[in-house]
Amino acid sequence: MENEAQSPAVTRLEAAITALETALRDRPASPADNAGDAALRQRHDALKASVAACLGEIDTMLAGADQGSSSHA
Repeated sequence: MENEAQSPAVTRLEAAITALETALRDRPASPADNAGDAALRQRHDALKASVAACLGEIDTMLAGADQGSSSHA
């Protein structure tokens, strides 16, 4: 019964999300938006690179821990 009550709400939410996505996609970009987007894209790329490096270090540490624990077994 609860799922039936939620279904119309979920349908309305999905429709609202679709409308927002369409409005954002179809709006004209201003030059200020483009400059802000470029700066944001640079920061995002730098963050992705930093996270990738950290994940690589964690993978290396975990691989070393796995090798160390298998020699004790």
